[in-house]
Amino acid sequence: MALFLDDEEVCRGIVAQNLTTMEIESFRSDAVIMATGGPGIVFGKSTNSMINTGSAASIVYQQGAHYANGEFIQIHPTAIPGDDKLRLMSESARGEGGRVWTYKDGKPWYFLEEKNTQHTGTLYRVTLQRVKSLTYVSSKKSLASTERTWYISIFLTKIQKSLILSLAESLKSMKNSWVTTRVSCR
Repeated sequence: MALFLDDEEVCRGIVAQNLTTMEIESFRSDAVIMATGGPGIVFGKSTNSMINTGSAASIVYQQGAHYANGEFIQIHPTAIPGDDKLRLMSESARGEGGRVWTYKDGKPWYFLEEKNTQHTGTLYRVTLQRVKSLTYVSSKKSLASTERTWYISIFLTKIQKSLILSLAESLKSMKNSWVTTRVSCR
């Protein structure tokens, strides 16, 4: 992939590979916007696809393109680490009234509610991203952790049993993970 630059080094198109025909083609344009999936892998494990390496953005940046809006990388703050990448803890669990917590000083700590008391732990993902809740949690002392286990639990006391069972099914793939996920319901 390459940028098409004019004599004044203004981008006037790109040269790219057509993935259907595998031919190299040029595409002229007055403006070029690269929407390549982002560099989610720069954070190590994330919920982003493993192919979101940022290589396409890096290639055109090295050719002189401006990199803009890098802060808009989708991050899921309630994720469960797997061996290869993070798995999303269903947002429906929080949206239905699930309360995310961990232990602090031997007591349940609803850290999301500490950040926003109006929504009792059901913060929107974008709000969670901004407060960087898991970084916030991991920076606190006296959390529920052992040598290889970090517990973040979710209480699902107000959620229908059928939804809880579907959530439990999605967590089976994490059973060999170093993170233990506990789903509590009454």
